[in-house]
Amino acid sequence: MTRGNHEVLMARYVLGSAKSWELPEIADAFINDGLGTPAIAELATMRNPTMAEAGPLFERVLQERGIQIPSREEAVWMLLRHYLQGIAAGTTMPQEGLGLVMSQTFYPGKLYETSRELVGDSHDLAHLIGAWYEYDELYKSEDVMNLNAEVVKLAQDWVRHHGSGQIS
Repeated sequence: MTRGNHEVLMARYVLGSAKSWELPEIADAFINDGLGTPAIAELATMRNPTMAEAGPLFERVLQERGIQIPSREEAVWMLLRHYLQGIAAGTTMPQEGLGLVMSQTFYPGKLYETSRELVGDSHDLAHLIGAWYEYDELYKSEDVMNLNAEVVKLAQDWVRHHGSGQIS
């Protein structure tokens, strides 16, 4: 598990979209890197963990490793950058990536509550959310391909404005 994956898992944990069975993966990664503590070992060996058991242990493991858990707002921005970077770089299919934005960030982060005029405008997502719902209206593959191209352009613009500025 890479550092980027650690950050995505932490952000999803903060927003409540991580699954309990995913949390031991970070402990496995630490063990594979030669880092071990009793808490890491306990988390890594959990079978069928519940969030009530794994969540506090996950937080303790991060604290022991000196990794700060992000705030809700930081988690939202981390996930938006991650998913939109994937769309912009072409490593994630546009419709799939927007689905992750919606299911892993928009709804769990309750971004609809922070909108001012348009849904998602608090995080400059209004056009991307509009595109997400547009997929439901399309039936021809040519129309989907055109929307995919538009979504990639919107994601690239978003990453240039809100991301690292680089599309890799």
